[in-house]
Amino acid sequence: MLRSCAKLLKRSTFDGHACDFDSLASKFYVLFTDREPEIHQITYEFFVIILDEFDKFWKADNIDLPYDFQLYAKLAFE
Repeated sequence: MLRSCAKLLKRSTFDGHACDFDSLASKFYVLFTDREPEIHQITYEFFVIILDEFDKFWKADNIDLPYDFQLYAKLAFE
C-alpha cells in the first residue's frame, strides 16, 4: 500500500497543484513528532519508498509511467 501511495505522490508532483512540498514536509514533521513509535516506523518506511520511487527512471512496474514523466517528476521533486 505504501508503494502505491508513493507512486500516486509521484504523479501528483508533476501535476503541480495536487501536492506541494510545504504541505508534504509539514505532514512528515507531524508524523515524525508523534508519540507513537509505530507511527515513526511507518512514516520512515513511507519516506524511504518515496525516495526510492523518485530515484527510478525506468517504467514503473505496475502503472507504466513513461521515462519523460518520471524525469520531470523527479526534477520537480528535487
